Amino acid sequence: MDNIEKKTPVQRQRTQGRKAPQRRSVANILIRNLILAVSLLVIALFVVQIMLSVFTRHNKYKQVPEFTGMHLTEALQAAEDYGLRMEINDSLYVPAFDGGTVLEQKPVAGTEVKSGRRIFVTVNSYHQKMVTVPYVTGYSLRQAKNNLESVGLEIAELRFEEDIAANYVLGERVNGQEVREGSDMQVELGSGVVLTIGMNETNTTAMMPDLTGLVLREAKSRIWENGFNVGNINMDADIDMNNQNTARVYGQTPQPGEFVNMGQRITLRLTLDDAKVAQTAAAVRELMEQQAEERRKAEEEAAMMEGAQGQIGSIIESIVGGEAAN
Repeated sequence: MDNIEKKTPVQRQRTQGRKAPQRRSVANILIRNLILAVSLLVIALFVVQIMLSVFTRHNKYKQVPEFTGMHLTEALQAAEDYGLRMEINDSLYVPAFDGGTVLEQKPVAGTEVKSGRRIFVTVNSYHQKMVTVPYVTGYSLRQAKNNLESVGLEIAELRFEEDIAANYVLGERVNGQEVREGSDMQVELGSGVVLTIGMNETNTTAMMPDLTGLVLREAKSRIWENGFNVGNINMDADIDMNNQNTARVYGQTPQPGEFVNMGQRITLRLTLDDAKVAQTAAAVRELMEQQAEERRKAEEEAAMMEGAQGQIGSIIESIVGGEAAN
């Protein structure tokens, strides 16, 4: 016990004094490392944000310009100047426009997109596509119509002749030339074919279908399959070549539900206004209900007249029979 060195108060104070700076040094190192770690984390997040902005073009939107009406060469250059990519999605032939004119674009002008977005366009062809006219003589009117529509042709006119083969095609002509089996006649896509249809005395009229809400292509198809011809097509002022495919029927003459002669021409009115279509649809429903009620009353009156005539006939027969017996 005597060999254990005893420290005086002064020595103990000096030892504690040396340990205090060591503890402060360790604390300072920890704080510096913590600050460094936080700084590196902030820098890393900042770099990631910049990289995301670069690769995803975050919040960098631009409005798609109007390309319709431009020639394709001009439109391609304009798209490149705007940092957009243009691709031809489809082609049509519209005689009212020059070949190579952009007819339609998706997205439409004014849509906000990011740089590098692909713009799909429909371009007007320089020449119309040629198709083979199908031979439809001997087919029913509906089958013939479907075959012609399937290759992109229309019915220019339905002509009716008295024949035992009612509602069957007796002949077809294109541009004044008769289409014969195996003729392999070529015409431009969208051309019209004149069909001669058989008609007997019992089917000279048909009920006019309701065409309200149909686009022009659908309305034409319904008109033809019911044995009528397409007449004048009147369009609202805001309809043009670019949007007429979406315009819908809101008026027709003769009215739906009327019985009219086969082959009669049907006048159509087209609009882009949904409110007009809805208003016409409501009026047509009311008209159809009224016509159905009138037909029901007429059938009841006809039945009553037939019954009354039968009774009168029976009475006359009884009287005549009684007189003969006397």
